[in-house]
Amino acid sequence: MCNFIEILSKNGNMLLNVGPRGDGSIPEEDIKILKEIGEWMKKNESAVSGSRPWRKSREGTLQIPEGQFTDNLELPYTKEDIRFTVKGDSIYAFVMQYPEDGVLTIRSLADSKDQNVPEFHGLIEQIRVLGFDKANVQWKTDSEGLHLQIQGVKTDLPAVLRIQVK
Repeated sequence: MCNFIEILSKNGNMLLNVGPRGDGSIPEEDIKILKEIGEWMKKNESAVSGSRPWRKSREGTLQIPEGQFTDNLELPYTKEDIRFTVKGDSIYAFVMQYPEDGVLTIRSLADSKDQNVPEFHGLIEQIRVLGFDKANVQWKTDSEGLHLQIQGVKTDLPAVLRIQVK
């Protein structure tokens, strides 16, 4: 799922290679991957379909390896690794490794006083976690970032925050 989000945040396309066996059947592992992607997409479709890259595609400390044979590496994402898309009045923040305690800081959404630099200048109206309608989201912003305390979200997959702005 993380590879898909990395590509999405940079306006790329991802090719899923599902090769049937000689008898035409699809391997169970491929079916499992397709179902996982489908279930995740059902919850997070608004962050993907019709979205485009935001002014920043990513934040965090993880360095993505480049070159041949790097697409199958297991990358050590942390809660600081966040990817972005935008659609309409919403910025979507993909938290690549959702923290168990629900405490996050998104540095790219810090208050900025200088409107001459390409930083975030919007007013946040509402924040929701897609697929977790009962999640309780509390937030505040300062010069360090958007600080979040979220209760009611448990997931091993990337979580998506819909940040509606004015």
